[in-house]
Amino acid sequence: MGEEGATTVFELLRPGRGLLLLAPGDEARREELRAAAAPWRDRVRIATAAGADAEAGPAALLVRPDGHVAWSDGTPDTAPGEDLTAALERWFGPAALRPPRPAAPREAAKVTPVTAPAREVRGGGTDRLAGRTALVTGSSRGMGRAAAIRLAEEGALVAVHYTSDGAAADEVVASVEKDGGRAFAIRAELGVPGDVESLFGALEADLLERTGSTDLHILVNNAGVMGGVGPADITPDQFDRIFAVNAKAPFFLIQRALRNMPDGGRIINISSGLTRFANPDEIAYAMSKGALEQLALHFAKALGPRGITINSVAPGITRNGNPVFDIPEAVEQMASLSAFNRVGEPEDVADVVAFLATDEARWITGSFVDATGGTLLG
Repeated sequence: MGEEGATTVFELLRPGRGLLLLAPGDEARREELRAAAAPWRDRVRIATAAGADAEAGPAALLVRPDGHVAWSDGTPDTAPGEDLTAALERWFGPAALRPPRPAAPREAAKVTPVTAPAREVRGGGTDRLAGRTALVTGSSRGMGRAAAIRLAEEGALVAVHYTSDGAAADEVVASVEKDGGRAFAIRAELGVPGDVESLFGALEADLLERTGSTDLHILVNNAGVMGGVGPADITPDQFDRIFAVNAKAPFFLIQRALRNMPDGGRIINISSGLTRFANPDEIAYAMSKGALEQLALHFAKALGPRGITINSVAPGITRNGNPVFDIPEAVEQMASLSAFNRVGEPEDVADVVAFLATDEARWITGSFVDATGGTLLG
């Protein structure tokens, strides 16, 4: 009856946790039930049923780990929060308590957020980011594209940022929407005067239209440019361009995003294994990524009181559409650098990004996450 991707109810219960199984149909009803059960997410898994059979049954079932149905919601006038809460408390104990985060001054009053509608779980997602918004820079292709899709799989409304390839960004949005997620594309060139305000002007307008709020919960600084020029040949203009996009833009994107980010937000910066692995032809690029990593260290200290985490993720050799990945001999040579004897896939990095964006990563901040597939092991 219930599925998460190709997962059965039996498999969902296998870890020994309870299960709140939501029927498709009334999205507002599902989201109300999901919100009521949120304080028990550490003991009760929440999934959406699929298939025509589910539509004819109750709006939701609460299933104990032994498979017994402990509660069902079958009528539209039932008070879901009260009834479901009582059943959750009876079978799974008190709601999880988290200490309140200290209030931080905000520059402007915010509109009360409209919770994003629930969606059917696909592609391994578990809706851990339902009701949250995310911006992924440079997400029309490669790792950024994979990260945007992965965050959407977890339930986030994702802003797909691009600089010039609008068709590619639209394809990412279409891919997300095809799988039941929500996304929209925004264009802004980074590394030029006025870049951050231009991006946030478009972002806030779209967020307000879609959610009733300009809150941004997750920022992924992925956009970047490489040099490919040796230290003897790089020009000041090339050097400045690399730093403008890879280091300066992320700094001011973070600065600007903090005006929109509620306490408990997530910032993830995509660095590079080249900050730990030498390649003289990318010395300026590596320097810029080293500067980017300092943002996590120092902002983590400043943002800790607000419960906002910030971390650096360092990919290694990752398939990115470069023609070199079409040459078997080159791929074999690159793969030999990894402990797993393969090159990375964009999804390998996207999964790390998605984890750092969730509540499960709340105790990780200011860190350098090696996502090189063991390339840095030596």
